[in-house]
Amino acid sequence: MSGGEMWEGMAVSIMVGLLFGTVITLLFIPSFYSILYRVSYKEYSFNEELLD
Repeated sequence: MSGGEMWEGMAVSIMVGLLFGTVITLLFIPSFYSILYRVSYKEYSFNEELLD
């Protein structure tokens, strides 16, 4: 299972790519969507009936 030094660079690049993709997906895209379509969350309230 040990790949040695030959695979170390590829493993690091995969980890950085996954981290970058996660940040883009969870932070940047929702923020960009809210700004682009002017979504306002000021009067948002959670509906407790959704939990039933």
